[in-house]
Amino acid sequence: MGKHYIIEFKLQVLQPILNGKMSIRETARFYNIPSNALVGTWLKRFEKSGIKGLIPRKPSGRPPMKPKYAKMPPPPKTEEARLRLRILQLEAEVA
Repeated sequence: MGKHYIIEFKLQVLQPILNGKMSIRETARFYNIPSNALVGTWLKRFEKSGIKGLIPRKPSGRPPMKPKYAKMPPPPKTEEARLRLRILQLEAEVA
């Protein structure tokens, strides 16, 4: 998974580009961002949607699968609770 940058940092990176002082490539190199394309993407999103465009999107794709089986309840903490659970199990077997 890639590195995530906060909105404030993205704005700081975009300022020299928007002010015409640096190119995308120069800015990426200056801020040690490994990809010029990433800075270009930030710029496009900022120009299209403003600050909202710099907010990370939720990942798209298939949602995680739900477990097939219900989780087991935690083991009883007291001896009395353990015995009550055992009685319920035995009663279920008899029924």
